[in-house]
Amino acid sequence: MVLTMSNKHKPQTIDQIRLLINEHLNKLWTIYSTNYKSQLMQAAHYSLMSKGKRIRGALLIGCANIFNANWEHSLLAASAIEMAHAYSLIHDDLPAMDNADMRRGQPSCHKKFGEAAAILAGNTLLSLSFELLSSYMLAIPYKKKCMIIHKLSKSLGFHGMTGGQMLDIMNKNKHIGIDKRTKINKMKTGQLFIAACEIGAMLGNAGNEEIALIKEYATNIGIAFQIIDDIHDNQDKSKHTEQSDLAIELLKNASGIIKKLRNNNNILLHNITKHITLSLPA
Repeated sequence: MVLTMSNKHKPQTIDQIRLLINEHLNKLWTIYSTNYKSQLMQAAHYSLMSKGKRIRGALLIGCANIFNANWEHSLLAASAIEMAHAYSLIHDDLPAMDNADMRRGQPSCHKKFGEAAAILAGNTLLSLSFELLSSYMLAIPYKKKCMIIHKLSKSLGFHGMTGGQMLDIMNKNKHIGIDKRTKINKMKTGQLFIAACEIGAMLGNAGNEEIALIKEYATNIGIAFQIIDDIHDNQDKSKHTEQSDLAIELLKNASGIIKKLRNNNNILLHNITKHITLSLPA
């Protein structure tokens, strides 16, 4: 199941990355899902393989490419990130959270499989993401492996995603300023973007100063991504201008940081940033 690829044949677009990550996820599923016909595993697979953009996994690989990381390690870590993200979407759609009936053009996990199966499917994907990162397939020094696992776990907990989600719930239907909204976005969405990018850099030979640049890039791109998502969801166009201006500023910052990063292996990262920029409503 190990994929090998020369530098010149590595994918350079988000669509190419999406196909490769999906292929790798399906291969991993045949290894780890011994009872794949069970309702639990069907629910987990259904959500994992829905029509996702794989932005977070692509960012990990884009950052890993810059620092000449092992391709197989990058793809494995990207798959783990996408599993963790899929878990978050399943739980985000639950009646106690956003109560969403649809996700990516199809019934959300709890609408198709029931609430109990959806909760457990999310838990399964989260556990599996750490099982992958701690497995023999990620053959890197133990200290670096522990740092990567710590980075992902912290991004998903009360310092990051779950903390941001709680703040979002507490402020639902309230008028909050852009500073507080940015804080929520940075926790709820941005921390996983940061983790993906930093893990990619850590898999390569990035130094501390370069990882700091990667974190700055990821912070800008993560908040911008959530702003754009909010604009698409919000029908109140009176709020769009201020949000759009902030997103544009953040994306310009991100593009500027890419130029500071070394060598010519930043093409994928540049293309991902451009892809996100183009999704901003006119």
